Amino acid sequence: MTNITKLKSPLNVIHCSEKNVYGRILIYATEPKTAKMLAVLTNKSTLDYRDLEALKNLGFDIQLTKLPI
Repeated sequence: MTNITKLKSPLNVIHCSEKNVYGRILIYATEPKTAKMLAVLTNKSTLDYRDLEALKNLGFDIQLTKLPI
């Protein structure tokens, strides 16, 4: 038996960023191709924390750039 560590593929990482729009915090996928696919899946152009949690449960890693406090 060999000791092989599983490397994470860049396809499993979803880069997102928060944006303040008229006082509301919105989450956008930063890569255009990923944003289009997520818009098709969620039927909306922005994500919420429930969507991010569902993606984590499916095995994706979420890298969220938060707004400064």
